[in-house]
Amino acid sequence: MDVQSATCMTPSPVVLPDDLIPEVLSLLSVKSLLRLRCVSKSWRALISDPVFVKLHLKRSATRKTLLTLMKQHPSNYRSDQVYCVLYPKSRLLHNPSFKLSVDSYYLSNEKDCYRKIAGSCNGLICLTGFYFTFTYREYWLRIWNPATRTLSPKIGYFRDSSNSLHEYYPAFDFKFGYDNSTDTYKVLATDTYLTGTVRILTLGDNVWRDIESFPVVPLKRMYRKNRGVYLGGTVNWLAMDNDFPYSVLKNHATVEQFRIVSLDLGTETYNQYMLPRGFDEMPPDMPTLGVLGDCLCFSYYPNKFNFVIWKMQIFGVYESWVQFLKISYHNQHPDFHVVPLFFFEDTLILRSSQGQSIFYNWIDNIVEEINVTIGNNRTTDYVESLVSIF
Repeated sequence: MDVQSATCMTPSPVVLPDDLIPEVLSLLSVKSLLRLRCVSKSWRALISDPVFVKLHLKRSATRKTLLTLMKQHPSNYRSDQVYCVLYPKSRLLHNPSFKLSVDSYYLSNEKDCYRKIAGSCNGLICLTGFYFTFTYREYWLRIWNPATRTLSPKIGYFRDSSNSLHEYYPAFDFKFGYDNSTDTYKVLATDTYLTGTVRILTLGDNVWRDIESFPVVPLKRMYRKNRGVYLGGTVNWLAMDNDFPYSVLKNHATVEQFRIVSLDLGTETYNQYMLPRGFDEMPPDMPTLGVLGDCLCFSYYPNKFNFVIWKMQIFGVYESWVQFLKISYHNQHPDFHVVPLFFFEDTLILRSSQGQSIFYNWIDNIVEEINVTIGNNRTTDYVESLVSIF
């Protein structure tokens, strides 16, 4: 074969137009993009560009997964490392009892934030830290992006007096969210001992500000399992007019006294919303507020045999409440009280009062226990991103 023939057979290189490169790269994983930064200066600049970061986040948002925070040495609370385990949606749906495998890529050297996840938003995870003595309690936060393997220094440090018999428990709950109106991330701290304190911290400022307290009493401060839930720039709680334990309220209150109190992270003001009209009788156990499929959901037991879930299809619009599911589960799990956690296609993931994880397929009416640890304080829905912790 002569040189001319060989030259004719050599395929010409494929050159992507400049405007297609961001589109193609935005479909890749964060781990791949971090490697591709070394291809050229222009690619490095592109992958770090805020416009591209938002484009990649938009594409990644369709690939949500579950993230559970675990400890490398669970017996040692003060010297262990923290890592996160990701449960891809496809793996959960097709093999719900798969064996856990730990990827060292997602290992954090953070040893001081082991209490719980305050929230996950746009690929960032807010970890909370807590330390107590007989005279005071200390709190702090760290922001972690597992995909980029970056962890912030301690932020939001503050201290309160420890004059309670429960000084070894945190006196504040923390929620993490995104304020779209100012393109900032905020952390909300609400007290658990009825003093009415509500504080907010904007990342970058690192200063806590006291804001107006709740217009009505959130049930989460009376009953710790019902914490606030983040959705679309708001934090939401179930609330009532009366400040009593639910064991008292269920015998002396009416359903008309229930409402949702919602804090807008942008305006830092409250709104109140009514519960669905079909909720017309006090349930034996306290209802739960949550988020399913990017909608606010309200769930409760009307009796010991059924479990009902309502969804607010348009946030803040009372007329948009629809009954999403009514589950009769007594034949399979007569002693379980469940809380809905995540919603994948035709399958709902629930957590039982015994700490077990359950799959419910409503099309086939199949209930299946799964071999996955889904805790309340250390599990969140997650989407990987290039968003900077700074």
